[in-house]
Amino acid sequence: MNTTRTLRAVGVYAGRKVLNIIALVVGVIFVLLIIGVWLLAYHFSAWWWILLLPILPIGLALFLLYMLVRFLLMRVYPAQFTKEQSAALQQFLDKLMSLNDVRSTSPFMLIMTTLWELTRYRDARTLRKTINNSKTLKPDFERLNQFF
Repeated sequence: MNTTRTLRAVGVYAGRKVLNIIALVVGVIFVLLIIGVWLLAYHFSAWWWILLLPILPIGLALFLLYMLVRFLLMRVYPAQFTKEQSAALQQFLDKLMSLNDVRSTSPFMLIMTTLWELTRYRDARTLRKTINNSKTLKPDFERLNQFF
């Protein structure tokens, strides 16, 4: 059991997920910009193609940045994740993210959510989930450590 290798795997897995989401959003925006310029050039004037002069180098720079970050993630943890590793990493990251969500929630909102759940469901679900997640995070990390 190598804790450093496990922490690297968690970081790389989270980094890949975030990188893919960012790449998707930036790609959609870039395609919409190109379609917008094309529509302007088609309906009004060919001079609108000049707008691509700043857009295309920015797109190329963002693509190179994406490739650099992807390369660095592969250098940190070069092996592919198996299905079992991916499932364990996803479960562990979900717990980490839910704890982070609760931690960054203001105390007022946490109290209001707890009161709402007590009146609606007769159980403080969010509070119970946070307590259970924080209790099981260390055993989950030790179980995750066995995969690496």
